[in-house]
Amino acid sequence: MQEKQVNQQIQSAVGATRKQFDIQKQLASKYYQLWRESAKTIRSQGIEKRNKRILCAAGQENPKNYAISKIIPGEIQGIDADSSIVGAGTYGQCVVKMFTRLGIQVIEKQLHEGSLDEIYKEAHYIQLFAHRCVPHLLGVQVEKKPFSIIMEFVGDNLESMTIHKLLYNSKFKHISLSISDWFQVCYDIVDALHHLRQKGYLHCDLKTNNVLIFEKKGYLVDFGKVKKITNTSTKKYTQLYPHIVPEVLNGAPASPASDMYSMGKIFLCIGDKLKNDHLLSIGRLFSDSEPTKRPTITELIRHLKSGMTIC
Repeated sequence: MQEKQVNQQIQSAVGATRKQFDIQKQLASKYYQLWRESAKTIRSQGIEKRNKRILCAAGQENPKNYAISKIIPGEIQGIDADSSIVGAGTYGQCVVKMFTRLGIQVIEKQLHEGSLDEIYKEAHYIQLFAHRCVPHLLGVQVEKKPFSIIMEFVGDNLESMTIHKLLYNSKFKHISLSISDWFQVCYDIVDALHHLRQKGYLHCDLKTNNVLIFEKKGYLVDFGKVKKITNTSTKKYTQLYPHIVPEVLNGAPASPASDMYSMGKIFLCIGDKLKNDHLLSIGRLFSDSEPTKRPTITELIRHLKSGMTIC
């Protein structure tokens, strides 16, 4: 009788052990499958990152791979159809809109003929060049044409003020900046350009229309023509543009010296309007027709700091 009870206890213990073994086996099988799926995903991501690095090095990166926030059309609402356009050109137009998600005014840069690649590319540059003197990127709207870039609104009363407007538009003649204020604006945009340079890029479209002024501070905008310093293409212009350096107009590639020329032209415009000898001197120095005679951006910063101490 005792032997029978012992055998029953042994069989019960063996059964319990087998049951526990089966449970553990099922768990192991389940987590092994999860591990395999996770390993496959990680391996796939690694291959994707490697391919992206290869494409990027070859100049073939897909702009849609950039990590940029998407904004749906319904989140961007018009404010005033008659007065909210703050800039327009062949590219399209910049319009002040209300971003309902955050309840703030923003700039919607609409590219009438812009492709998705162009939208993502410029948005990527704005994000890459994040700086105190570059308007912040909020995202892109790519669900409905015209596709657009949504940025921080730098301005007031549905109006963005550029250097060009302040110097030449009678509408803004009531706004007055001191010499010290102008030097600060110049320093701000050169500091932003220096930031681009440190990232390894050229702006390639520096002009008075592409510098905003708000609360006595300068902001660099419009990165649609940005180029890598090591990957500059050539283009011969059929029309004369005063802010574009002569050698580039004739087909030479853009360079750090060509950005310096365009910056010098901005200084000449300001110095001429203000009749300020120091700004005129800097402008002439940096817009020399000979690229090798133009000082570097570091020297430009030094010249500006020298002028700021005099003001």
